[in-house]
Amino acid sequence: MQQNRLETLATVLIKISIMIFAGYLFLSLFFIFYYVHEGGHILFGQLNNLILEGKLSKIVISNWINCPLIPFLKLPQQTRILEGNGSLNFIFGGIFLSILISIFLAWMGYKQSKNKFWFLLPLPIIIHEIFGNYFCGTDNLRNSPLAICQELSLNIFTKISIWIFVAILLFIFYKSKSYKRICNFFLKIGKPKRYKQITTLKEININDPLKEKKIMYINGVNRLSDLINSVQRDTENKILLFVSILSSGLMGAFLTAQMYLESVLIAGILFLILLIALVKESRDKRKLYFKMNRIVTDAKEKTGLDLKQ
Repeated sequence: MQQNRLETLATVLIKISIMIFAGYLFLSLFFIFYYVHEGGHILFGQLNNLILEGKLSKIVISNWINCPLIPFLKLPQQTRILEGNGSLNFIFGGIFLSILISIFLAWMGYKQSKNKFWFLLPLPIIIHEIFGNYFCGTDNLRNSPLAICQELSLNIFTKISIWIFVAILLFIFYKSKSYKRICNFFLKIGKPKRYKQITTLKEININDPLKEKKIMYINGVNRLSDLINSVQRDTENKILLFVSILSSGLMGAFLTAQMYLESVLIAGILFLILLIALVKESRDKRKLYFKMNRIVTDAKEKTGLDLKQ
């Protein structure tokens, strides 16, 4: 019963940790759209000047912000034209390219998985672009946030859109074959195996004068094989539990609370404890194998019983 509870707990923790890690990746993907957005300003601004004036403009990213997930990573926030003329293409290029890329990703996702929920992916991007960059940003004809943004607190939609984006991708991922394959990959580490006895009770003549010794040797080897299998199961359970704790608890601390040093330190301590336990269990297995080989050799020499498979 305790074994089943441990396996169930480890399975739940691993599944939760996979979803946490996936959520972090999807959240990172959303912030990549900052680069897409500013790239849209540059692309459409350059095309506009190239078509109308026959030359490229000098466009630079004038403001960078820290990424909320990784402080040392910078995200572009604003683009300016140093040389050249502004245009509607330049103003709305970021919004247009972000929505266009999100539609393309949705189409590619649906094409690969046939999951219609992919078509919801552009929705949070559209919300973020309209409310975050048009009404509450500088991508409008005034080049500053509109009064309606403050009056109606429209900026809340920019925050909501991020979590809608992550929720949509998490639901798609949860329903995908990839999620099942990843779960099965990690769960195989601690999946109980069907261990079999190294020897089987062979037919022994009832009148054989050495029958008792042969039965004793067979039972002894089978007993040692059971102990070896038990050590192996304990090893697998320790690894499974270590992976589940590390990936669920520490991953959450590392990714959400930004406790980088503490997470790495605790992970190192847990890994050291796991390593010591595995070394000890490996020594125990070697001792059991040595005893079993000695019994097999004695059985062969003293009774002529071949216990090797």
